[in-house]
Amino acid sequence: MRLLVVSLVSILLSACVVLTLRYIGLSQEHMTRKHPFLSDGPIIFSVMGDSGIEEYPSLKNMAETKKRLPQIGWSLPLYIENDSLVAKVNGQSIPLSKILSKYPNDYYFFQIMENKENINYLLNEQIKAFDLQERVLLFSPFRNVLLQFRELRPHWLTGLSTPEANFFLLSHKLKLETIAPFPADFLWLDIDSKVWLQDLSKDELQRRNKFLICDPLLQTRGCKAYTTDSPTTYSADLTSS
Repeated sequence: MRLLVVSLVSILLSACVVLTLRYIGLSQEHMTRKHPFLSDGPIIFSVMGDSGIEEYPSLKNMAETKKRLPQIGWSLPLYIENDSLVAKVNGQSIPLSKILSKYPNDYYFFQIMENKENINYLLNEQIKAFDLQERVLLFSPFRNVLLQFRELRPHWLTGLSTPEANFFLLSHKLKLETIAPFPADFLWLDIDSKVWLQDLSKDELQRRNKFLICDPLLQTRGCKAYTTDSPTTYSADLTSS
C-alpha cells in the first residue's frame, strides 16, 4: 500500500513539474524574423537537378530542370575537393562556383557536409562574392560549423544541426517542447525523420516563428520549403500546399 502511495505521489509530482515547465516555455515571447525568403510562398529546392532527367547530376541536367521549373531553387550538399567547394551527389561533383555563376539570382539550400577548418571560410567568400546573403539557407550535421555562422553572420538563416534537431524532437516525446532550445531558424526533416512526425508540434514551431523544410515523401503539409531530387514530379502539388 505504501509503495502504491509513493508511486502515485511521484507521478503527480512529475506531472506538476512538466506542466510548470511547459507553462514557463509558453510564457516566453519570440521575435518575428524579417527576411525576404520568409515572405515568399513554398519553394522547391532541387537536389542538383532532377533524377528523372538524363545525365543526373550535371550542369546540363540542372539547366533542363530550370527550363521546366523556372522558380526552382537548388539544394546542394557541399564538400571540399582540392581546396575548393563542390556540390556532390551520387559520387558526381560540380564546382560550386560554376553553379553560382550560372544561377546567380536563385535561392540556395547549402548542406555543409564536412567538418573541416576552412570550409566555413570558403563558403562565406562564395556567398559574399555572389551576394547570396538573403537567398541562402545553411544546414550542417555538425553543430560547431553552424555556430560559427550564427556568431559571425547572425542575419543568415540556419537550420538546427543534427544533434540540436534530435534534442528538440526528443523533447516533443517528453512533452517539454516549449522549453527546448531552438538556436536556429528552421528544422529540416528528411525521409529518415518520419519517426518524429507524429510527435512534432507545428503549432510550437509557429509560436516560435520557425519553419520547416521537408522531403515531399513525408507527405506533410505546411512546410516552407521542400527538398527533392524529383522536382518535376512534385512541383504542382507542393506549390499549391
